[in-house]
Amino acid sequence: MFGDAASLPTALGLAAATAAVCAAAARVLPALLPEPAEPDGKRPYAELADAPMILGCGTAGAIAGGLIGWFLPWPLWPAWLVFATLGLVLIAIDARTTWLPLALTRPLWAATAAAVPVTGALAGWEVAFRMIVAGAAVGAFVLAFWWVGRGALGFGDVRLAPVLGVVTGTLGVGAVLWGLLLGSLIGVAWGLLARLTGRRGAFPYGPALWLGALLAIPLTAS
Repeated sequence: MFGDAASLPTALGLAAATAAVCAAAARVLPALLPEPAEPDGKRPYAELADAPMILGCGTAGAIAGGLIGWFLPWPLWPAWLVFATLGLVLIAIDARTTWLPLALTRPLWAATAAAVPVTGALAGWEVAFRMIVAGAAVGAFVLAFWWVGRGALGFGDVRLAPVLGVVTGTLGVGAVLWGLLLGSLIGVAWGLLARLTGRRGAFPYGPALWLGALLAIPLTAS
């Protein structure tokens, strides 16, 4: 699309940098989040900054950074790095609490929106336009799914959906569709596993959506 993929040393360097940022963010950000008015037994955010959270975010951040650095040309990095850092911490909180805090979703929106003109300047304005259209389309699709399902999907996932569209939109329609398909399949598998193991109530869907978008990279990058 824009030339050869980054070299292995560059990919490894980006993986290390992303891992460090994610681990640091996982250590600091949860304690800064306000608690919801009705937490419904949710574990306090401040308690999430423990070793499993930091190690998990660091490891996932390294994998995400490595995929971005290896498969994607650098003009597409801005939106994906936002997704792989701030977005990762957000879905890690979802995995631990089944909540996607709006106080962290809003900065993710802002950073993703800021990445659109940056990507346009680096990769071409047709790419930026595609990111905007994909973000609107995926957001509308997930909103419709939420409405038809009468809340079966959490509204936090609806808020996350435009970000998924924007980042996968950098790679084209195929990546958008693959991201949605894979995220849905992973979410269904996750939900079935939760039910088979006796878990009841809400389960986190954000991690599946995030992982689906990330797996679209090796499938569609060229």
